[in-house]
Amino acid sequence: MIALLIKAGYALFHNELGVRLGMVVLNIGTLVLTDKLISEKNNTVFYLILAGMGAMQLGGILAVPDIPLIFFAALYFYIYRQFLTAQNWKNTLLLGISMALMFYSKYHGVLLVFFTVLSNLHLLKLPRFWAAVIITSALFFPHLYWQYTHDFPSLQYHLVERNAKAYHISFTLDYLAGQLLLFGPLVGWLLLYYAFRVPVKDSFERSLKFSLAGYSYFSC
Repeated sequence: MIALLIKAGYALFHNELGVRLGMVVLNIGTLVLTDKLISEKNNTVFYLILAGMGAMQLGGILAVPDIPLIFFAALYFYIYRQFLTAQNWKNTLLLGISMALMFYSKYHGVLLVFFTVLSNLHLLKLPRFWAAVIITSALFFPHLYWQYTHDFPSLQYHLVERNAKAYHISFTLDYLAGQLLLFGPLVGWLLLYYAFRVPVKDSFERSLKFSLAGYSYFSC
């Protein structure tokens, strides 16, 4: 996904702007989707929070896989909420496509789907959800086949080559400090606190909380 975005942007502008154009567009798209995901909000507070997350906004110009992952994760949750409301073929198709786009952005997207299902096991009884899984599998199959024919280089890198020889406490501490810096030293701690503290209202919010807790655990 990151390669496609860079190529598309560079086709328009043969310079650094072209390399980073797709990242800026997706970063803005993420903010728009986040705005739509919040059912009740105070706009002043919302934009003050965004202003306090300076590191995340600056990171929005980096040509790295995390940018499309975050955008398509926001899109996935936006469509998932619609799917919970109306399990029609349109939402089923969009859900399947959004999951595939997450996986093409970064393998970590699998965790979001896993924790979504874990938060709502009733999904396993829905034929339309399995239809969405089949759509995702069909769209992602070319990549899996490429991995197979090339001896799984991505998995080799992530599971073997990039791993440290031994665990050190600094890995976890650096990750936690990084989250506070990413969300902003002024508002980061408050966002993380209320993300865990606010009670769950429905299945959709439960999926968000499960994903936050589970993703944070695996990232550590």
